[in-house]
Amino acid sequence: MPNETLNQQLIDITVQTLLDEGLPVETPVQDLEAVKLLGSRAVCDSLGLVSYLVALEERINDAFDSGISLMSDRAMSLERSPFRNLAALIEFIEQLIVEQKA
Repeated sequence: MPNETLNQQLIDITVQTLLDEGLPVETPVQDLEAVKLLGSRAVCDSLGLVSYLVALEERINDAFDSGISLMSDRAMSLERSPFRNLAALIEFIEQLIVEQKA
């Protein structure tokens, strides 16, 4: 994965984790914003979201040798939830990784 951008790596990991968790997502994912994680038409219920986030956090931390926390006070207090869709989640994770590496 050395040529891939951070964003593309995150897309790959988040989508693969959705699939591995057995969540209903069509591949290839064309529209990251269309993959809802919360609310109506979400691909999972609240328990499924927590399971997904735990699995994803582990993979992200392994892949990037980081120690980010997806279910932090920061994530919960944001005006626009980073869990509303896959695009928002990837943007949030990318921000956490960049900040940690700085």
